[in-house]
Amino acid sequence: RFTDDKNRLKFVVDPKTILYVKSDENYCIIHYVEAGKPKVYSLRSTISKLEEKCAPYNIVRCHRSYCVNMDNVKSMKKEPDKTNVLELNVAGLDMVPVSERYSAKISEML
Repeated sequence: RFTDDKNRLKFVVDPKTILYVKSDENYCIIHYVEAGKPKVYSLRSTISKLEEKCAPYNIVRCHRSYCVNMDNVKSMKKEPDKTNVLELNVAGLDMVPVSERYSAKISEML
């Protein structure tokens, strides 16, 4: 259950279907799967609040602007520019970046 910054219920989703969450200024874009297709939902909230709410469901911070559902991570790769990215189990999605700060934690979880 996700609420907005005024604590009003806005969105309900099964945590297992969440792929990742991306911060975009005052909003968080929740990427999830519904009926086998990737979907997005925009919620007015901070990523810190969502990180706290999602932690029990194996959704962890991997970047200043991203949280990822570790149950949906296929692998971690190092890009030619030396940055780490996560490949998800769902085809056709962008790679999720991993910052240096979270790289060791994510590697350990994989």
